Amino acid sequence: MEKQYLQLAFAVFLLAVCILGLALTFHFLRKWREYSDEDQQNPDTMLSKFREMHSRGELSDEEFRKITTDMRARIQVAATVSEETEIVFTEDASKTD
Repeated sequence: MEKQYLQLAFAVFLLAVCILGLALTFHFLRKWREYSDEDQQNPDTMLSKFREMHSRGELSDEEFRKITTDMRARIQVAATVSEETEIVFTEDASKTD
């Protein structure tokens, strides 16, 4: 009888350890995803950081000009894609009416 009790207690302990392990895994995955999302900053925020670096002298005029040109091109491409997506959704909505 005591042996069965010990086996049951051990099984419950292993189940609790597995549940705790899964909970910790999900917690760390969520934190990792949040950290990854923070890496992809808003282009406006990035431009303001580059302006600050340029004003402190950490970037030369040429480097700052190249960065701002590249960032503006990225912003323009993102805006174009966003507008095209909006047009597609608007057209789809009008078809369902």
